[in-house]
Amino acid sequence: MKNFVVVGDQRYGVHTGSTYQIARRFAAMDYRVAWISGSLSPFQVFGARDGEDRRARRASWKRGGIGFADGRIWSYTPFTLLPIGDKPFLRSAWVMAHSDRMTIPGLSKVMARNGFGRADVLWLDSSRRASALDRVPHGKSVFRLSEDITLIPNAARGF
Repeated sequence: MKNFVVVGDQRYGVHTGSTYQIARRFAAMDYRVAWISGSLSPFQVFGARDGEDRRARRASWKRGGIGFADGRIWSYTPFTLLPIGDKPFLRSAWVMAHSDRMTIPGLSKVMARNGFGRADVLWLDSSRRASALDRVPHGKSVFRLSEDITLIPNAARGF
């Protein structure tokens, strides 16, 4: 069975747009799908505000991932000590390149432990997560950018 890995900002199932539909189609074609969402940070884990999305992402991290679609889709939210954000240092290219290296536990190890040490297809759904090209061994890669990021209010300038 082949592996299809999606790396993006959204938690699996939050938005049921095209990347979500593509992941489900790959799962239907007998691919194992890993959906790696945007990382949690210490600000989110220990912060006072606790919405439904934050609780779901924290549960994904604590459990080491959550299965969907009869186990064909595995979703995981990493926890990083170096979050990407709209603050002077946190929006830098250096942070974007190193954020996934500062995850606890290590993202590569968590992925390998769940059968995703290598992706046949690596699908990037966010320019913020482009470092996955260097961090996730893969055969083919797809970078999907469907919006003009400069038009999104509060988008970090480093993107």
